[in-house]
Amino acid sequence: MSTWQDALVALRQEIDSHHRMVAGSATKLESALKAYDAAIEASSRELDLLKQVDLALLNSSFDLDAVIALIVKGALGLTGGDFGQLLLPQDSEHLKIVWSTPGGPVAGLPVPVAGSVTGRAFRTGQAQHIGDTRTITDGYFEFVPGMTSELAVPMKSEDAQVLGVINIESSRPHAFTPHHREVAQLLASQTAIAFRNARLYAELTGILESQVDILSQTGSLRNTLALIGQRAKDIVGAEQCQVLRTDRDALVIEFTTGSEQIGTRVLITDSISGLAAKSGKTHIIADVLSDPEAKTLYKAVLPGMRSEMVVPLTAGGDVLGVINLESPLPGAFAGRESLVKRFANLAAFAILNAKRVEDLLRSLQVQSETWAMAQIGDIASNLIHRLNSDVGAIKVLSAELLHGGANLPAQSSMITDRISEIYAMAIRALKIPAELKKRLETANQYDTLDVNVVVKHVLSELDRPPGVECDLRLDPGIPNIYTSLLFDEVLKNLIQNAYDVMSDGGRLEVETRAWRLEHATGEPVVGIELSVIDTGPGMSAELLGRILQLGVSQKSHRQGLGFGLWWVRTFLDRVGGQLQIESTEGVGTTVVVKMPRSSNRPEPHGLPQVS
Repeated sequence: MSTWQDALVALRQEIDSHHRMVAGSATKLESALKAYDAAIEASSRELDLLKQVDLALLNSSFDLDAVIALIVKGALGLTGGDFGQLLLPQDSEHLKIVWSTPGGPVAGLPVPVAGSVTGRAFRTGQAQHIGDTRTITDGYFEFVPGMTSELAVPMKSEDAQVLGVINIESSRPHAFTPHHREVAQLLASQTAIAFRNARLYAELTGILESQVDILSQTGSLRNTLALIGQRAKDIVGAEQCQVLRTDRDALVIEFTTGSEQIGTRVLITDSISGLAAKSGKTHIIADVLSDPEAKTLYKAVLPGMRSEMVVPLTAGGDVLGVINLESPLPGAFAGRESLVKRFANLAAFAILNAKRVEDLLRSLQVQSETWAMAQIGDIASNLIHRLNSDVGAIKVLSAELLHGGANLPAQSSMITDRISEIYAMAIRALKIPAELKKRLETANQYDTLDVNVVVKHVLSELDRPPGVECDLRLDPGIPNIYTSLLFDEVLKNLIQNAYDVMSDGGRLEVETRAWRLEHATGEPVVGIELSVIDTGPGMSAELLGRILQLGVSQKSHRQGLGFGLWWVRTFLDRVGGQLQIESTEGVGTTVVVKMPRSSNRPEPHGLPQVS
């Protein structure tokens, strides 16, 4: 072959090589263009989804469920995942599923923080990307069987607090890329914004609704305090709540979502609530297990509580009480202080209004009862006269029949016995108006009394039922009190009531002690406390709420007229004393009387007069 022919062959081979190179480049270019188009399309989908989320976040309805569904479904679409869940903290050891794609685990399912990929994301605040879950030997929680890839991304607030976790799963190993993680983190940040907006909206709505409800409350002070407690719990999402009012050296529970007895006293020096009441400042315990103050003073409303916030209810410089909120989550009240303080200011104003109304009603009630007692005195004076006349006549007539030589039938033995009984009953009945007159006269008489002596005297006068044991715990160091000579009638009423409800046996305890004020600037002992405790059947909460009303009795209709405790309360009101009653069905009743060293004297026109 000639030289020019060889050159032509070589040229043709070179041209073919260039053709093949161009064809390969075209194929590569076409593949690159397709990949670019796919990336543009994916980015467009991402942008569309982010726009939808932004629009949802700006929606005035704040439909949090709809936003969550949109974000989790979008995350699945952008990452190619098969199932997705959103989890929120349930307590310090568990997360709970609040939303899941269909076919996934049910809402409410608890997930251990210490034994799951989502728990690790929640604890560390870092995204967890697992390429093949089958390689995990410890700390894996299976949401859906057959899933081999998992991407758990924490939702963080502006202050880096982890609010929850978005979890995405796929049946394909190594299904998620670093870009998928970035997209999921962006969506998680938007979910955190949705949560913040929804929470702020709920808090604002809650405060506005509370303002209307609380300020329009026309019931008792206790009802107002209960409404305040429930609203405060709902506004901050606390697990437990108490509202306590100040009472000298202690706080008294007026509302609780726990199991404590309403009326339970908590010393100011013995609790976190007391510290807030004493200082007038909010106290927040981020974690009761590690806070040094909480180790000595914290008392849980329910087991498992980890954080506490106590906000004082202050008006005009005076602390009226406190709101105590608790949560099973550490740090649950971070950033909530200003919100609850605003609510507490509103609540304090409502409490003052309720107290003024209650004081006014109480004043009217005392005036009414004082008038009623005066009328009772007038009626009693007339009854004394009539009893003396009628029973005296019965005594004279029966004496004439027995000793006047009247002609009685032959079978007069039985008749004589009955007349003798009538005569004896008349003698006893004549003592009643005399005692009544004496008591009405002593209503106006005051003297210095040794309460321990009064207790022993009253017990000696009353008949103790068989099977009832009596235990006296009388403090010899209590001060004498200056009060009405009718004070022993208070004790007679209380002990007789206890005897009546223990007809089948039981135990009576009578205790005296000094009435002290822990933080008094002067003399701490201001009077005496007298407790009468029985192991009778106790009272229901409904009966306990009415027991001091006239005509309401714990005893049967044959035994009780509902006058005794009503009279005790009105008497103590008039002389400056206090009455507290606690009772539990099946356990018994405790009645506490507090008397100052020197009693008030009622106005003269308010006392029964005896002629």
